[in-house]
Amino acid sequence: MGIFCYNIIMAVTPQTDVYLLKCPLELDNNHQLNFANKTAQANYFLSLPRLEAIDISYQRENNVIRFPAHIDTLLEYNYVMYKNENYSNKWFYAFITDMQYDNDYCTLISISTDYWQTWGFDIQFKQSFIEREHASNDAIGANLVPENLDLGEYVCSGKTEVTIARTRSNENNPTAVICMQVSTLDVSPDGQSGVNVLPSATRPIFNGIPQGCYFIAMPCTPDGVSQMYTTIGLYDGVGKADAIQSIFLCPRACASWTPMNGTGTLASTFWLVPNTSYEASSGDIATIPKADNLNGYRPRNQKLFTYPFNYLYVTNNNGTDVEMHYEDYTNNLPVFTYYASLEQGGAFMIVPNNSKKNNPSNSGPAFNEGIHLGKLPQISWVSDYYLNWQAQNGKALEVQAVLSGINFAGSTLGTMAQTGTGGSYGVKSLSSDVADMALQIRQAKIVPDQAKGNLSAGDIMFASGKAGYDFRNMTLRYDYAERIDGYFDMFGYRVNKKKVPNFTSRRNWNFVKTADLNIVGDVPNEAIDAIKALFNNGITMWHNPATFLDYSQNNNIV
Repeated sequence: MGIFCYNIIMAVTPQTDVYLLKCPLELDNNHQLNFANKTAQANYFLSLPRLEAIDISYQRENNVIRFPAHIDTLLEYNYVMYKNENYSNKWFYAFITDMQYDNDYCTLISISTDYWQTWGFDIQFKQSFIEREHASNDAIGANLVPENLDLGEYVCSGKTEVTIARTRSNENNPTAVICMQVSTLDVSPDGQSGVNVLPSATRPIFNGIPQGCYFIAMPCTPDGVSQMYTTIGLYDGVGKADAIQSIFLCPRACASWTPMNGTGTLASTFWLVPNTSYEASSGDIATIPKADNLNGYRPRNQKLFTYPFNYLYVTNNNGTDVEMHYEDYTNNLPVFTYYASLEQGGAFMIVPNNSKKNNPSNSGPAFNEGIHLGKLPQISWVSDYYLNWQAQNGKALEVQAVLSGINFAGSTLGTMAQTGTGGSYGVKSLSSDVADMALQIRQAKIVPDQAKGNLSAGDIMFASGKAGYDFRNMTLRYDYAERIDGYFDMFGYRVNKKKVPNFTSRRNWNFVKTADLNIVGDVPNEAIDAIKALFNNGITMWHNPATFLDYSQNNNIV
């Protein structure tokens, strides 16, 4: 029995469907469309203006399509989608790269596969190094990687002044006081009454340091200055001018001042530091508002409200300037606490108490970020030399006169000082002792009053009412802010982070640029390489074909 071989030839009906499309996508692939699924993708491309050819010969990817139409009727079409139904039910998408005339009924169309549209649903994205992308969290402070952009010059978009001590304060509630440091509070002449008496007090302990002196304060007002000299007169009158060690200005907040309970008209306007131990006072100062615009421009991208596009500049107007970043503080707003200590010139410091750099709870004073205030002026004053000398020597001279058997017959030491003779007695009729006393008195009378303290009156900042802090909201100029905001609109923020690319976080478009994209999938190697190149070069994914390439659209986070 013989063996028979039959060559069976099967007829294959060509079933390739080809659609030439007018599509907004371009061959450079800087912009692409992103769809929720393959069905939505196919429906969109089939909705475009198209020419179709059904059941033509099998088309190999990146081959030439022999399209049955005259070339003149095809020139407006730039894209193609096709499906080989006998071999797969998959749509392939490609750019038209060239058309050549074959005959009046056939045009040779060269194509280049659109790898994203063809294979995008068949790959998985893995963690990659992301250089830029649109953030899915645009809260102030959430995106702080430097951008290295041209910023231009800064301008002040708002200013707040916090004056700690000044002469031009409200006289009913002055922020500065005149503080006298005295070694004794006893200014009552022995045996006299009706004189303003300063109450006694226990020497205090301040800032943990025992004090040998007392502190008396008066408001820094014209009335307060008058009261200061009245007090100086009291000390001069009892010969205790040297008990006044210093007079200086200090912030009223440096201590808790207690009204005196002494007698006389001065008691209600004098203050005495409490007797008990006392530490540096503290309290919140006014909240410093942050800018809600950049030189009048209101940005869409919140990164522009962070450094270096926007920051708080703080100066004590005395040589110390600090840049403070809003995003480094809770609620993006530094809250300051002041600390004040009583000493000559005052010791004053503002300290942020909600710094994120301070401790995990973002609370408590960050003294390492504090800003000292410059010293306030020390005051000059004049002491009546003769009044002091008379108080110190008057009794001794009277005793000396009595011991010498001299009767001045009503003459006083003051009269002797005026005449230089001892009143009604001539110099020749006086004993040498009396002449000597008269000479002492006259010499004391002609000694000028003694100036003490700091004789300089040239503190410009205090005289200008600037003894305090300036808080300035420093921002970009309007045109730079607008320009950078537009850049962020198009290309998102610099990320420089290992993560899975995110190109679906915004309403209308997402930009992504990777350094080395990692993807996997059951797709041809050339597709893997081509999609990697798209993301490594930077690509903008558009989610709504109706708004494709329209950067005027709202692109908020979804």
